Amino acid sequence: MFRTASIPNTTAQRLCRRFLKYFIAVHLESSMQIKKEIEKNGGYVLQIDGTQNHGRGTRVILKDSISGIRLLSARVPSEKSDHIKH
Repeated sequence: MFRTASIPNTTAQRLCRRFLKYFIAVHLESSMQIKKEIEKNGGYVLQIDGTQNHGRGTRVILKDSISGIRLLSARVPSEKSDHIKH
């Protein structure tokens, strides 16, 4: 028989935010390795996806569809092109 552990929502949210910060740091530190991998594959097919973030804007993810590498993840007010142009 398995027992489940109860984790308060605030603890889970805090741990998720901490994980996201670590994930971003590793991603940024690995940008040259990611660039080399994409170049090795001959470029990338850019996939753009957005998901609503419960009244806090939209989370937009840019992903290389060939390798599956996430190139960017950012919060924007909406998916309108004015908010995702760079």
